[in-house]
Amino acid sequence: MLIDGERADSVPVVDRGFLYGDALFEVLRTHDGGPAFLGAHLDRLAAGGRLLDFGEPLPRAGFQADVRQLAALAPDVVLRLFWTRGDGASLATEPERSRRVAMAFPLVRLPAHAYAEGVDAVVLPGVATSIRGAKVAGYAPNVVATRRARARGVHEALLEDPSGRVEEGATSNLFLVVDGALVTAPTDRILPGVTRAEVLRLARAAGLAVREEPPDRALLERADEVFLTSSIREIVAVRSIDGDSPTPPGPITRQLAAAYAEAARRDAERALRV
Repeated sequence: MLIDGERADSVPVVDRGFLYGDALFEVLRTHDGGPAFLGAHLDRLAAGGRLLDFGEPLPRAGFQADVRQLAALAPDVVLRLFWTRGDGASLATEPERSRRVAMAFPLVRLPAHAYAEGVDAVVLPGVATSIRGAKVAGYAPNVVATRRARARGVHEALLEDPSGRVEEGATSNLFLVVDGALVTAPTDRILPGVTRAEVLRLARAAGLAVREEPPDRALLERADEVFLTSSIREIVAVRSIDGDSPTPPGPITRQLAAAYAEAARRDAERALRV
């Protein structure tokens, strides 16, 4: 673990990220030593700092140096970047400066059959993130939803709001394929996923119709294909929801998964050359 660029074993307990969840984070992976879409992750981290009024610019160069150092540990790792407001045992205490933390973990891939066959999901009502547009360290609702999904023996929880919209997963962005068009919720309602943005770019480049609108359960039930996106899992099909009959990954899911894998590999190679 690196704290402000120096090796460390722990973060101080008076850090506001620990005390109040007053921190932001990003998770990305490397491909053969290169971080995929690092620039987009840092852009989202900077935007989150503005959203939470951090009052200082993102230490971008420091995070880039941290990533270069940690990415060299192994060909494929998971990188977790945290930007906290800093020390402050009281909410009335204004921290003197923010703190950056970077960690590397071994990449744990989904089994190959999950990509070949898809994963199962369940719709959970009444669980939603409280702050849109940033990955805030107060991740308890997502943790609870994930635990409830795993207790039911499924991979992901799809979050349903009181109006019946099912817009994202607990740890993923949600995509539907309906009548040949790609449908996903707009970013004013969900976390603007880095993988989500790249999938939309690839879909438009391939000439696919794209609709950014809030899906509801009725649209989910009549979708021809459903898939999830995240930086670590990348693209994985949903084969069943709420225990319905499993269906294999559809052609658009497979097309976009292949295109994304190639785009991530190319971006990681570019990062190594910088």
